[in-house]
Amino acid sequence: MLSSPHSQLAIALNLSDVSNEEELSVAIVALLTSVRDDETRVPLSKIAHEIAQGGGASLLEPLDVLPILLPLRDPAAKEVLALMGECSSAKEVVMAIQEAIERMRAAYEGEDEDEVGRGDQWTLSYPSQLTILVELYSACLPRLKPRRKTASETLRPLLLELESAIRLAGARSSREEGRALISAVSHLIYNSKAWAESAAEGVADEMTACKDMLRSSLDCAVVACEHCVNSSLAQRTFESFFPRLTIRSAVTAGWEGGEEAISDAINAYTSLGVSSTAVLSTPSTATMIIFAHSAANTLRASQLPKVMAILVASIKAGSALDEALTLLLHALDPRQAASRTYLSDEVIHPLFAVLPPLASSHPDPLIRHQAFRLLSTLLSTCPPPIRLQLLSQLTVDPDFPQMRVAAVGLVKEAVLEALAHPPNLFASPRFFDVFGPIIFRPNPPDPQNLQLGEFKESSEAARMIESLGTYYTILQRDTANLTHMRNLDAVKHVETTLITPLRLAIERWANSPDGRPNDDNYVVGSLQMSLELIDSAIATIKDKSRG
Repeated sequence: MLSSPHSQLAIALNLSDVSNEEELSVAIVALLTSVRDDETRVPLSKIAHEIAQGGGASLLEPLDVLPILLPLRDPAAKEVLALMGECSSAKEVVMAIQEAIERMRAAYEGEDEDEVGRGDQWTLSYPSQLTILVELYSACLPRLKPRRKTASETLRPLLLELESAIRLAGARSSREEGRALISAVSHLIYNSKAWAESAAEGVADEMTACKDMLRSSLDCAVVACEHCVNSSLAQRTFESFFPRLTIRSAVTAGWEGGEEAISDAINAYTSLGVSSTAVLSTPSTATMIIFAHSAANTLRASQLPKVMAILVASIKAGSALDEALTLLLHALDPRQAASRTYLSDEVIHPLFAVLPPLASSHPDPLIRHQAFRLLSTLLSTCPPPIRLQLLSQLTVDPDFPQMRVAAVGLVKEAVLEALAHPPNLFASPRFFDVFGPIIFRPNPPDPQNLQLGEFKESSEAARMIESLGTYYTILQRDTANLTHMRNLDAVKHVETTLITPLRLAIERWANSPDGRPNDDNYVVGSLQMSLELIDSAIATIKDKSRG
């Protein structure tokens, strides 16, 4: 015999021939099974509405209903599942979730794992399905009774299975899917912690075990989906530190969603007693991520040794790179570089090993630019002998020709700083001894043997323009002749090794078909302009020496 509310539900769903709750439950499953048929009797939106209004959630059989509705993109399917999570047997919901996760894992681990679970216009992707399963856990776990098991014994198998699924789905998640998964897991952890406190009944060791497991699952979600956060954290920090280098903001549209997802994670960590500064005591990718996004993310240079290993590992792997660069921007804050004491070797050398490759070869130009400015700041906080050594390595590095060009600009920065604050190796004859044979010499030494097209397409063209600019700047700014580059013998040496070979090459190119003036022949024009400026500077120096 149907109760009054259930009788009204049966009528609303055109199931008037059922006589009891069991038959009504079976009939509802049959209705749900037919919702994708072209001739379905009742649309899913009506079923969801009537179940909610008629108190029919208790009639939903999780093991039957979940496999039917979980893949459906229809919002009404999620409404029915939410009712099931809140009202159906918590034990049966958990069992249904476990079966769904196992099916998902089996599909991912099959032969076509890269092709499964992507979803279509009717079907949700596996990451989106997993988010719904996590939300179901959040709804039913507070109602779950441990019975003869402890709280930790109840949670352990559920969380281990979930972590395995998160790792598989996270790597394949889109930006929106990954963010949703982080938020869902964060809410699950928050709710589960409250349940564990009640189920543990004040047993300290039991509660500690539960918190450790919950933290592991949260770490798993944050790390597996870190590529989906995409909140332009480093770029936003960079633009605040370098406003003069920012013509137009390059912050990714929609970055706020990633920040909101991580904010949910930070709240969940806080509920577990995990501080946002935990990276300083227990460095990991997860703790680095939450620290970078927290209000306390101002890492100091003195704290770098504590986190150097995880920062370097992150940059090498390209994992949580946005957060790693953010923390480095704070620690090496270029706005305070002039007043900072020199960094230690345990910081300088590991960072120098990863920043030049990142600045040279990362596919994202924004990241290359951030890494280059970090490299510049790192070098400025090195003791002069180490800075001299590292820059000499950069200017001859055969693996990254782009960096050989950029390194000339870094050398010029070092000289200008030294000239402003002598004594310094870069403002001494030692500078020319080290960099004269590197910067002020073409490669090959006789560029006129190259075709102009070949020269323009090589990095050597840009390097020569930078070298001439650096030479001119030193001639103009080193009025005290601290580098001895204004000495006539030094001037003559550079004339022989750099200026004359370039002049001869330019004359040859000017007479060649591809050397005729045209809109894109800017390389020859830039070289000629630089040579004219240098000629003028040298003429002034010679006049003064005669006087």
